[in-house]
Amino acid sequence: MDLRADRIAADGFGVGFVDVATHGNDLVRSGAGGRRSEEERAAYSNSVGVGFRTFNGTNATVNYDGLESGDFGYSLPAGEWVSVEISMTRSGDGALVSASIAGESVFTDFALAGAPDDFRIQIGGRTGGSSMDLDIDNINLTTGGAVPEPSGALLAGLGLLALGARRKR
Repeated sequence: MDLRADRIAADGFGVGFVDVATHGNDLVRSGAGGRRSEEERAAYSNSVGVGFRTFNGTNATVNYDGLESGDFGYSLPAGEWVSVEISMTRSGDGALVSASIAGESVFTDFALAGAPDDFRIQIGGRTGGSSMDLDIDNINLTTGGAVPEPSGALLAGLGLLALGARRKR
């Protein structure tokens, strides 16, 4: 997604990969299920959250089901459009999460012990009494499953084709 922030005095914003089995399709507030309640951390039970805090510096965190990483520093230029990329790749029962802002890595392949199979994206923020202008544009969600293995018939057909091409020489 592309993002533009100005008057960056608020607490920040978070992007959540919210587990549909746990939360359904309703809006869920950060802190659901006894998790941290700051919206800029995107802490939802059985869900993955990437938080971008902007108050007193810029620090990012990644969390799953209440377990949160340490802080990762990043830069967010005021008033400029920048690209924000978050990727989540399944790894066994968990996931590897990476994030970048304006092409600069915030964190790479942070390992989480779990991740939802069926999720929706939720973006939230908190002001903490201050304000921030936050514009979001060009949101792009790409999902992919495992690459299917070729069928036995296809492999046999390719083998016969290769054998036929070899005989013609």
